[in-house]
Amino acid sequence: MLWTALEKETVKDDKGRDRPSPDFNIIRLAKKWIRDITSGVSFYKSNTALFTKAEAHFFLLSDIRYTEPSSVIEQYFYAKCLARKLSVKLSLSTAKVFSFKFTNDWDNPIVTGFLDFIARSDGFETGKLELGDICDFVLAEIKKHKKSRGRQPPFSFSGRTMTSVLALANEWHADIIPGTGGTERACRRGAAV
Repeated sequence: MLWTALEKETVKDDKGRDRPSPDFNIIRLAKKWIRDITSGVSFYKSNTALFTKAEAHFFLLSDIRYTEPSSVIEQYFYAKCLARKLSVKLSLSTAKVFSFKFTNDWDNPIVTGFLDFIARSDGFETGKLELGDICDFVLAEIKKHKKSRGRQPPFSFSGRTMTSVLALANEWHADIIPGTGGTERACRRGAAV
């Protein structure tokens, strides 16, 4: 986290002007969390909207190595995985995929719901590619909810199984990839093409 906080918040564009870094929000978040840690006040109490006590504990003890500013987000997801009692191996791989896919939506309730869903899915062991595919579907659901400006309820994992979520993700991928039957399926459902 310290390395991320030391990153520059601005970068030069092709005309030599200062622009916010692509990692601006993550850098600011890391700086805030370092202030929280060093303030003498409980880190958990300063961040109750983002962490349970267990998550804050694992976050502060995390040994995720810095590779780039998004390592802070990886550390965040790793702590959340460990607090949900996922194995270290599954926590590491899930945190890596989540930090890549959800860099801009790391605190979205749908993402938290997805993490809870993984934790309650007995024997969950999916490869990074399959997990990434589901994450793409979740990102589409987040975008859809944002576009509706809250007029539609957000996607929920409640009452779903891993098989049903994989089926939804596969169907979504088939609908967006040309030549995979998405157009035919839309016509069968009576949708306009």
